[in-house]
Amino acid sequence: MAAAMLSAGLATACDSGSSEEPSDPAMMDDEQLRELDLRAARHGVASLDGNPAFVHVGNLFAYTPPLVGEIDPTDADAIRRQAVAVAHTRLAITFAVIGCTADLQTDEDTTITVDLQGCRLALWELDADVRAVARVEMSPCEAGECAERVVWEMDVGELKSGLIGFPKSGYVGGIDIGAPIDPEERMSWATQPGFAIETDDGLRFDTLSTADWLVYGEDNCVELNMGARLSLEEREDELDELLGDIVISARGIERCPGECATAGDVQLSSGAGHVLRWTHNGDETLTIEAPGGRQLELTPPCAEQQRSIRDR
Repeated sequence: MAAAMLSAGLATACDSGSSEEPSDPAMMDDEQLRELDLRAARHGVASLDGNPAFVHVGNLFAYTPPLVGEIDPTDADAIRRQAVAVAHTRLAITFAVIGCTADLQTDEDTTITVDLQGCRLALWELDADVRAVARVEMSPCEAGECAERVVWEMDVGELKSGLIGFPKSGYVGGIDIGAPIDPEERMSWATQPGFAIETDDGLRFDTLSTADWLVYGEDNCVELNMGARLSLEEREDELDELLGDIVISARGIERCPGECATAGDVQLSSGAGHVLRWTHNGDETLTIEAPGGRQLELTPPCAEQQRSIRDR
């Protein structure tokens, strides 16, 4: 729901500035429209491609109740310290199991810092320079105010991830990771102003986004909902200028490591409300629905990764 609301609001913001664009899609011929749509789709797919790996990093900060005894749900300080202890232990064990050398520090109260290079997590490789500070959000309950979730305010100096042997996607800036106290609820993130995504093909987008997700199954597959506004930092030509900001709503995206998404719907809006839609089904080619009943085909980065894995 949060992702859909963000997308709706951001779409309105994008439309309000559309009169400043240098051209009008209505004046373009079919070939020009095709190039415009393919550019928008490539930008959107590239920005989404690294999110499953990012989710796995975020999941390391999930809240886990103590195995022995109980913590008073109204004691925010105790719950925060428990969250910090659990996340620090989980990170340390994960790094030890996968043979990753990391500089991992904590003050045992609010803060964890992580500094590592070339760390392998499942099929992903990770570089990170992150400082995470925990706080507890409370909500009304029978006892007064009870802990609802732990929020990790992350200062990301560097966070790069990618399938082993392939270029990495990168993230830099502020992002809040929400870890609910109730294990049945979904993890979430919300980026802060100035947060940027660096795609594996060298593009950099200023990004405002929210998302919620879960990780499931023995293969650590991801199910993700996301809403985002992307602003390309360096626009190379008139097509990029015409696209302006790109607004994405992605719902029910399911993807396992090393595979393309097998489910999920995406809507992308660019320029003066120019809308593209596609559905993931595991194929190595995306079929994109464009205005006027036109259809486009695009090969996403995951397809090349799948072929490489099969050839190993």
